[in-house]
Amino acid sequence: MKVTNLLLITSGILLLSGTLTMAYPPAGPPAGPNAQVPQGPTGSEPADPEQEGISEVNRVLRALHLIKEFFNLTEEQMDSIRPMIEESYADLLLLHQEMHALRQELRELMKDENPPPGQIGQLIVDIRNLELEIAVIRSDWGAAIEDSLLGDQIAKLERVRFIARILPAFRGVGLIPPPPARPEQ
Repeated sequence: MKVTNLLLITSGILLLSGTLTMAYPPAGPPAGPNAQVPQGPTGSEPADPEQEGISEVNRVLRALHLIKEFFNLTEEQMDSIRPMIEESYADLLLLHQEMHALRQELRELMKDENPPPGQIGQLIVDIRNLELEIAVIRSDWGAAIEDSLLGDQIAKLERVRFIARILPAFRGVGLIPPPPARPEQ
């Protein structure tokens, strides 16, 4: 019974978060790390690294907004999280922009009949290193959020983590449909 209730709650949260994400208007320039209203998705891959970085950071800001709402974080809790976000916001934006530029370069090289393997390999390594740097920033943000949680909020986080571990099994047997396909890039 408990697992069923947790699955229903989590499914509702996932459905709600998807609905909220789709309801936002197209993204414009980011409002910065203190954005009160998150920007929406652009619907397709941006044409340049700057727009790609803005889109990715906007996705992170939307996620932070949903987390704030889910945990019902107080302004005091947000004040404890904000310094971590502000400290690394510009770095996250630059990393996403750089990664987009490298991915574009890789796509262009792969169009060649005989792409240079050394250059291809180096681009793949460089992209992976940027992904790892982004993961560190996200992990730091997660740690800052977790450190700010109190009593019931910590219990909610533990329930979400439990559900996250069992969701693949439910997807694997078709109880939860796969996410919709992304548009071709």
